[in-house]
Amino acid sequence: MKNLFKICLLLSVIIPLVSHSSNVTLPENDAEKRIELKGYLEGSSTTKSVFQTPVEATISSNSLNVDFLSTLGDINVEVISVSEGLVYTNTVNTQTRQSLSINVSGWDYGMYEIRFTDSNGNYLYGTFEIAL
Repeated sequence: MKNLFKICLLLSVIIPLVSHSSNVTLPENDAEKRIELKGYLEGSSTTKSVFQTPVEATISSNSLNVDFLSTLGDINVEVISVSEGLVYTNTVNTQTRQSLSINVSGWDYGMYEIRFTDSNGNYLYGTFEIAL
């Protein structure tokens, strides 16, 4: 039963990564590229059918940078590699911290998913690639 759960969890990460068409490739220079985030967190707002996300994420050659644009309480941040599984996890209290920088310079090349989950189980996610 535990193995079945692990397989389902792995597939829930791999399938969205493989089927997601707006992947972000790590830039060759140190310019930051925005990671498109999908999903919903408390604090997300819609105004005249424009969705405003409370979190922005960018990737550069050395770091994954996150800005929390709203106070969302405790947010669990996870980065998952298709080949290695979970490579980063942290809980951020957005009342006291508005940004996060993760050093990715030693990470393997490949596809990754970043996921932000609030205390109600709502989440935002986006994919990016660290390329040669």
